[in-house]
Amino acid sequence: MKNQLDENEIKSCLLEIGCKQVEDVIENLKNDNLKNAIHLLKIKRCHLLEKLHHEQKKIDCLDYLIYSLKDNNQK
Repeated sequence: MKNQLDENEIKSCLLEIGCKQVEDVIENLKNDNLKNAIHLLKIKRCHLLEKLHHEQKKIDCLDYLIYSLKDNNQK
């Protein structure tokens, strides 16, 4: 694994983000298959981004309700 991060740091980070393919990523890095390791990480990133957008929609809805309730109360 030719990387500035050691295996434990990588595992820790992957576990923290809820990655279920920790061992797959590590194996790819050990086998110098950086392209596939990055591909797996990008897939996880996409999933996290989708979740973020979904949660942002919920926040936007709450903000709208709060704004509307405040606005109606001032009339």
